[in-house]
Amino acid sequence: MKRLDLKLVLFLILSISLALTLGCNSNKLDRSKAKIIIAKQLKYPSKVKWEINPNSRISVTVGQYDLLAEYFFKPGLMKVKDVMKGSRGFHLIIEPTISAKQYIVDGDYDNKNRVKLLLAEKHITDVTGIRFISEKEAIVEYTEYYSTPTPFFKLWLVARNSGVFYTSSRPHIPLSCTANRKVRLVLYDDGWRDKNSFW
Repeated sequence: MKRLDLKLVLFLILSISLALTLGCNSNKLDRSKAKIIIAKQLKYPSKVKWEINPNSRISVTVGQYDLLAEYFFKPGLMKVKDVMKGSRGFHLIIEPTISAKQYIVDGDYDNKNRVKLLLAEKHITDVTGIRFISEKEAIVEYTEYYSTPTPFFKLWLVARNSGVFYTSSRPHIPLSCTANRKVRLVLYDDGWRDKNSFW
């Protein structure tokens, strides 16, 4: 009887030790776990969209007009609805053509108000480093990759440098197809969570 009691006590001790070990390991943050958490919470992969209001009149210089003409007017993706000559360039109302309809992911093409254009798709590729601030807080550095950029990715680059089509919903997109990002992860009772993402 005593031997059975001893075995039971040993079994309980081993069970508790194993549970504690697994519990501690489940909260351990490494690069592969951080990548899974970031992908899930920050929604990778995802579409990068840019909201514009095509019916708003925009002012462009001659150089900016030439860029728009090269990338969009000549290929038939955008058309000039109205133009007025200004002292330093042109005042335009431009809108997407039927050829651009495939890149409009949100909004009504027919009324062309506040449409969202597809720019690219973003993915998380690698976690490049983890800096622990404390046992329950860490800064994770990772790399984003932008795949399948659409022609409107170029328009966004033109807008970024010239003010064309500026809206408050402009996404943060680098000039290259990859970008380094940082995110702050904090350990809660249910696991690690994104606290505040920053660039």
